[in-house]
Amino acid sequence: MMRYWFLSEDGSRLLQVQRDRMILNWRKVPTGPQTYPRYRTLREEFIRRLGQFVDFLSSHNLGELVMTQAELNYINSLPMGQGFERPGELHRALRILASAEVGSALSEPEELRISHVYRVDGEAGAPARCYIVLEPGQVAAEEQSFLLTLTVRGKPFGEGVPETMKFLDFGHNEIVRRFTEVTTEAMHVLWGRTR
Repeated sequence: MMRYWFLSEDGSRLLQVQRDRMILNWRKVPTGPQTYPRYRTLREEFIRRLGQFVDFLSSHNLGELVMTQAELNYINSLPMGQGFERPGELHRALRILASAEVGSALSEPEELRISHVYRVDGEAGAPARCYIVLEPGQVAAEEQSFLLTLTVRGKPFGEGVPETMKFLDFGHNEIVRRFTEVTTEAMHVLWGRTR
């Protein structure tokens, strides 16, 4: 399937459209704003873009948009040197990891990857899943880091735009809550996290 990409002038926003999906991404780029615009701002832009897409479908007699799945992703960079120095110290950043005991057969890992999947029940018992994935990544050539991705994916609370947005709001709340639960207080202080 063809997927069309539309980049903002500064490259920080990417809108992806294909026959069965629409994706809005924000990414930190040297030419764009360096501060994350927050969920509410991106939510408003997504609704506006989705409205434009619905109008396009209608004006070209291409049928109605029916929402069958929705997902929200947060990708967080955990650079080494900010709260931990080596992969074996990631337990200082993430509560879901335990440190290896000195002298144990496991010793300290050279590389680390984890994947957790949790069932989360939305409104009216509509099942959804929360995925938490940690894997090595690199933000800049000289900066080693880990990427912590939290995703909530599932069936929207109905087929329309308002029901889909309600699901995304639910997903946002789940991600914020789970991010808080899996990261340590020491990292919250380092990040200046207030919520």
